[in-house]
Amino acid sequence: MIATAELIIMLITILYICQYRRSKDLHKSISAAAIYLRQEHDSFRPLLDHTDDRDMQELLTAINSSVLKQYCLSQKFCTLKTQYRTNIADISHDLKTPITTLSGYIDLLDLKYQQFGNNASEVNEVLQKTKQKSQTMQHVILQQLDFARICSGDVQFPMRETDLTELCREIILSYYDLLNAKGFRVNLCLSSPSIHVQTSPTAITCILHNLIDNAIRYGDSGKFLELGISEDDKNAVIHLTDHGPGISPAEQTRIFERNYRIGDTRLVGKDRTGLGLSIATKVAARCRMKIELDSQSGRTTFSVIVRKTLESPHKNDDFI
Repeated sequence: MIATAELIIMLITILYICQYRRSKDLHKSISAAAIYLRQEHDSFRPLLDHTDDRDMQELLTAINSSVLKQYCLSQKFCTLKTQYRTNIADISHDLKTPITTLSGYIDLLDLKYQQFGNNASEVNEVLQKTKQKSQTMQHVILQQLDFARICSGDVQFPMRETDLTELCREIILSYYDLLNAKGFRVNLCLSSPSIHVQTSPTAITCILHNLIDNAIRYGDSGKFLELGISEDDKNAVIHLTDHGPGISPAEQTRIFERNYRIGDTRLVGKDRTGLGLSIATKVAARCRMKIELDSQSGRTTFSVIVRKTLESPHKNDDFI
């Protein structure tokens, strides 16, 4: 009876030792697989781990197969991305030059007709329409190219110490002739002393150009434009306000979508691409900025929120 009990204890002990070794082997293989999957691989390196467990062997084989497929897809994506960038460069070269030349010849033709006194109203009307359409075509194509290049990461936005107040002043002054010709009343609320931030002046310029172009095009009825800056401990905020027709709440939820155009009948006939705000949003996201909209009938304000420093946001910070 005692011998039987000893035999049972011995068998249980052997079984326990086998289970322990198997468990230890599985734990080692699982740990190796976890470490392997957490790593980023520039090239395909299979997961090699010796184990006698058939189930684990099948799992390791499946992991290697999955990683190999992922690597092949990644290589294909990189190839397509390179081809895409090359195509964008080719399109930019092939389209920008003839369109710019076309605009130049139309300007020259306009000048010659006025210079030699052949200034018939019919000719002038056709000439002005041709000029307007060529400018519209140039604007549309350049915006499409800009959007594609920004999305692909080809456009760089280097960060540096920036005098935001002076930059905003320079940008709005570049619109002086256009705003004056259109009869806009401009109000500047730029801070003194200047506000300095760590940001990309290239990105700020791109965003404000798109916002100001939109304000002139769609807020023309109000003949008013205000550019101001405020700040708090963490952020500087650029405010751009116009007294146009405003944007309905339903439109506000979609205004930043690519190629979206406001369905307001008052804007019929405007040359609209639906890309300006999409470009501004993409650029803002690239540079850890944020664009907010506040609009009601007769007043629209876009606010560009710019971080003062390049420090990483905290987990509870929902800035972006």
